[in-house]
Amino acid sequence: MTKQPSPTPGWYPDPSGIAGQMYWNGHEWGSPPPKPPTDKRRLLIAGGVGGAALLAIALGNMGSGSDNATPTAATVTKTMTVTASPTTVTETFPPAISTVTVTAAAPPVPFFEPPAPESEPLPPAPEAPPSIVPLVPQIPSSAYYGSCAAARAAGAAPLYVGEPGYRSGLDRDGDGVACE
Repeated sequence: MTKQPSPTPGWYPDPSGIAGQMYWNGHEWGSPPPKPPTDKRRLLIAGGVGGAALLAIALGNMGSGSDNATPTAATVTKTMTVTASPTTVTETFPPAISTVTVTAAAPPVPFFEPPAPESEPLPPAPEAPPSIVPLVPQIPSSAYYGSCAAARAAGAAPLYVGEPGYRSGLDRDGDGVACE
């Protein structure tokens, strides 16, 4: 004999004979008991977490189909197998096999630098000005003036450092020009 599952507690076949079930609360037939209160805070938290997860997934997939992605450098891996030969003749061993993996970075992307614009040719350099010929008669190289008055009388004043007759005793302010 098979046992039928018991109906949900409080629910029984309708005593009036109409198909369906009615609720018996222990005193009378009627409406079912109120549902237990739901914890709305838990539903709000669960809904918020689920919504945030869906938003993150949607935002993450927005940029995945873009053709504007910058190319990344590829890594090239090359595997070579090298067989070592025996080095002695006295004993024979089977050759050892070793695998060497060489990893090389992809060649750098060539950088194109546009050619520099052609500049106009530079104008010719100005010619040096003609040398100035002094109007003062040449003073002998062994000139000596005891005072500035003597240098002025000879037409040699003012005297500059390196010229014949210049000496620091005639240069009062030490600026390199005597008998100013």
